[in-house]
Amino acid sequence: MRKWKQEELTAEQKAALHHTYHLYRLVGEKSNNYYAQQIRYVREITEFEGERLFLNKAGRVEGAVIQEMYKLKGDFNPIHVNLALRNFMEQEDAMRLNYISVGGTLTAVVWAERKELPEIIYRNVLNMDEEEIEATLRKAMAADLRQEIDLQHGCLASFSVFRTASDEYAIIVTVAQAILDELDIRNIFRCMAGWPRKEVTGHRALDAGMAGISASIQQYWQNLLQGVPLLPRLPHSLQ
Repeated sequence: MRKWKQEELTAEQKAALHHTYHLYRLVGEKSNNYYAQQIRYVREITEFEGERLFLNKAGRVEGAVIQEMYKLKGDFNPIHVNLALRNFMEQEDAMRLNYISVGGTLTAVVWAERKELPEIIYRNVLNMDEEEIEATLRKAMAADLRQEIDLQHGCLASFSVFRTASDEYAIIVTVAQAILDELDIRNIFRCMAGWPRKEVTGHRALDAGMAGISASIQQYWQNLLQGVPLLPRLPHSLQ
């Protein structure tokens, strides 16, 4: 996977960055950097990313979005969570990247820093009964999925935090699937708990996240999918 530092960018890459982010003033073959310190590097996308991203007819980058819910034990306040998330973003390039088209080729832009934190919604549901909590979480998950993740400009993950008991939280994570190749979202929870970050390589990030779903979350999905009709079978001649 090839990477280009700020001083190594081609004229075509600079033109694409200028078009998308207005970072350069182009004068013939020369350009003056406005915010050279903002870009850490530009790189080719991986095969994993390429299978989950595409350019629409308007030339904008689109991609798959997935959602996971985690159950966390402990006592955390919004300030604590925000601090952990900021540290997490400093450690993980995947939390500071966006995708653009360079001459029709999908390319990743990794920023030196992202000043805006991903959107975090906090809600206290301590006084709700189990059925109300389940309905609230279901609505929240659907609402989060309806929110657009801007792969070219915005943060590529959002978080909804629900306090379900005095020492228990349900955290809904909605994220662009392309960044999960080498990113374990659970590292933010380790950061919140003061535990060391774990390295993840390749597709283990995605597998690890799914394997970590607790029995209670599995039960949540079983309840949610109860009564869903089975997929129709194809006619015999098409099987």
